[in-house]
Amino acid sequence: MPELFQRFSGMADAGQMQNNNSNDRRMFAEDELRATQALTDVDWTDQAGADLVAATHQEFVQTSAAADHQSAQGRAYNQCAADGAGTLSKCVGIAASL
Repeated sequence: MPELFQRFSGMADAGQMQNNNSNDRRMFAEDELRATQALTDVDWTDQAGADLVAATHQEFVQTSAAADHQSAQGRAYNQCAADGAGTLSKCVGIAASL
């Protein structure tokens, strides 16, 4: 039985890591976009600066989508761990009552 509890605990840890990575990805993407906008937000910037901001914005959108997906995976891991731990505790209760 302890091995099963450890597996569910590991799933919960994996879910937390997914959420942490998702938040970090989103934060770094936002920082990169703000930095690029700040660097190119001057009067002398030509079309190359606008193109750089557009490309960085596209990267930001893609990174945000990946972060959303990773966050959803983390929630699924946590839900699976909670469901498994609940089922296991019910089984232990039933076995103890026999």
